[in-house]
Amino acid sequence: MLEQFENKVVENEYTYTIYVGHKEETNEYGSYDSYDVAFFSVSKVNNCLSDLKVLPEFQGKGIANELMEKVKELGVDNLLAETFGEGMSQSDLINFYKKHGFVEVDSNGNSTFMELAWK
Repeated sequence: MLEQFENKVVENEYTYTIYVGHKEETNEYGSYDSYDVAFFSVSKVNNCLSDLKVLPEFQGKGIANELMEKVKELGVDNLLAETFGEGMSQSDLINFYKKHGFVEVDSNGNSTFMELAWK
């Protein structure tokens, strides 16, 4: 499914990011990368998935599953599952990550720390 969209990979010494449905936008500060479909960002500093977002109109189409496979290919072994009042509920996110082999390690009520079960 990802291959039907224009994708952009941005890699630097700190992060690895994929924009699905890439677009470049401009504001008063200059141009920046954005997306029409989804994106994820992995921190190379702590080997952690820092963002995984799929716009609501593209949810349920397998895009997040494909992105999670790419995340695993990068060797990510921990993540922080958080919700900000948009998209999936925290419990739905936790179930999604569990489906991909992650287990709950800690929670503070607003966030749940998870890591790959095989770690």
